[in-house]
Amino acid sequence: MEHNGSLGILYVILALILVSGRVMTDVDLRTQLKRLRLLSTVGRSPVHFTTSSTHRSMSLDAHLTHLQQKGFLYRQQVGDHAAKKKGAGKRIRATQAEDAEEGRTWEWRWGRRAACEVGEEGIAKFVAEFMVGNADADEDEDAEEGNASGGARRRRAGGAATANANGREDKLKRMLAGVEKAGGGKLAECR
Repeated sequence: MEHNGSLGILYVILALILVSGRVMTDVDLRTQLKRLRLLSTVGRSPVHFTTSSTHRSMSLDAHLTHLQQKGFLYRQQVGDHAAKKKGAGKRIRATQAEDAEEGRTWEWRWGRRAACEVGEEGIAKFVAEFMVGNADADEDEDAEEGNASGGARRRRAGGAATANANGREDKLKRMLAGVEKAGGGKLAECR
């Protein structure tokens, strides 16, 4: 995956699945993506690529299919209808409206490639760093700029920078623990 936009969307999808207990229904995933303004509407392509790629943009549905084909995501039909159709063809291409009419339910999980190349710990760190944000890092830079001014001020600012760095680390640890709890247990490393 060489494109930052599509990689960011993949990381967000993997994070949503992870914090939902490692499995997410299709309806829930699409609801969350809609909240993030990644809509799957006709004529709108929320996934944009660079000019050097073969595609300029792609619809969300096409991108989800692409991620499935590449092994990053796994979509599985669940429920009674899945058991009846198990012997049928491998691919079922139906719209959400048809799925709802026929009582089909789909679940999204991590694919093998996501577990190998990204890992749950990697996504947890991504989420934690995003949630903690750069506010503390900006304060650290301000404190470092103040260090150049003088001796006493340098000691006070240095102590504040250390306290801020320790506070940020504590926040990151708490956030990682929260992601692990939401995931339902110990996070797996890249396999």
